Amino acid sequence: MSTAMRSLNRVFGVAFICFIFSGGATAQSANPIGDGLIVPGQRIGPIYVGMDVRLLYQTMGEPRESMPSADGVTYDFGGGLAAIVMNTTQRVYRITANSTNYATKEGIRVGLSDLAVRALDGNPYRATPDQELNFMCYLQGIRLVLRGGRILWIDVWSPGC
Repeated sequence: MSTAMRSLNRVFGVAFICFIFSGGATAQSANPIGDGLIVPGQRIGPIYVGMDVRLLYQTMGEPRESMPSADGVTYDFGGGLAAIVMNTTQRVYRITANSTNYATKEGIRVGLSDLAVRALDGNPYRATPDQELNFMCYLQGIRLVLRGGRILWIDVWSPGC
C-alpha cells in the first residue's frame, strides 16, 4: 500500500472515530442505503421513523415531489419510497413503500397476497375493509394496504395501530 493510501486510511479512521465518539453514529446512519429492508416500527431502506429533516435530506437528497397536507409533508423520492414529515416535529412520522424493491425479512412486499402475509406474519391486530382498499395493521408498526387481496403499499411508523 502506498504512503498516500496509508495516510488517507489514517485520516478516514481518525474521522470515523471522532464521528463515533461525537454521537454522530446511530443505528440510523449505520445501515446501508438501498438495502431494501423493511423493519416494522423502524425503517424502510435508508429512511427511519423519527429521522429529522436534515438527516433525511442528507440521506435522500432532493425529493421528486413534495405534497403538503394539514399535518405535514409527504416527500416522494421516487423508486417507490416516500416519507411523511410532521410539521410540528420536523421528523419522519411514516415511511411508505410501493415497490417490490422493499421487503421485510419474512418476505412481505408489495404484490404479496393476503393469504401469504397471514402465513408469514400471522393475523393482523386490526383488519379494516374499505370500499376499494383493505388495511392490515400489525402492532409492531407496519400497515399493509391491499386491493383485490394483494399489497399495494406498505407503511411503517412507530409501533402500534
